[in-house]
Amino acid sequence: MVAHVVNVPFPAGLAQELEARAAKAGMSLQTYIAFLARVDIRRHDPAFVAAVQHLFKKYPESLRKLAE
Repeated sequence: MVAHVVNVPFPAGLAQELEARAAKAGMSLQTYIAFLARVDIRRHDPAFVAAVQHLFKKYPESLRKLAE
């Protein structure tokens, strides 16, 4: 799979808030933004979203391996 890089400008305050939320969820900023987009597109249940965030925080390496 070839990853394409896209630069998206964010206001500094928003970028900092997203980085803090990403860290709290145990994700990188890029992963967190992709996660939010997928949640919005697929309209996941809030309990499912909370469970995924918990898993990323508690077992980040296992989930990365599963994603490969």
